[in-house]
Amino acid sequence: MAIVSASWEPTALVNQRWFNLLVAAFCAALIGAALYFQYVDKLDPCPLCIFQRVVVIAFGIVFLIRFIHHPQQSSGLQWAYFSL
Repeated sequence: MAIVSASWEPTALVNQRWFNLLVAAFCAALIGAALYFQYVDKLDPCPLCIFQRVVVIAFGIVFLIRFIHHPQQSSGLQWAYFSL
């Protein structure tokens, strides 16, 4: 029978700063793939695809700023408010 400590927190396993960089890099990869399909494979994007690109770029910028700024854990709601 395993004994689990009461002080275990899931956020202790994942460093939030590097998670922000990982999400920003994933957003950049998504935009890179979209640009590859548009200019190399000559596929024109639909209006929904263009809107998705805008949203992915916005999320990437927010997560990149969060990586650079490295806010405290308690300021998560403030970031959600100001990123709107």
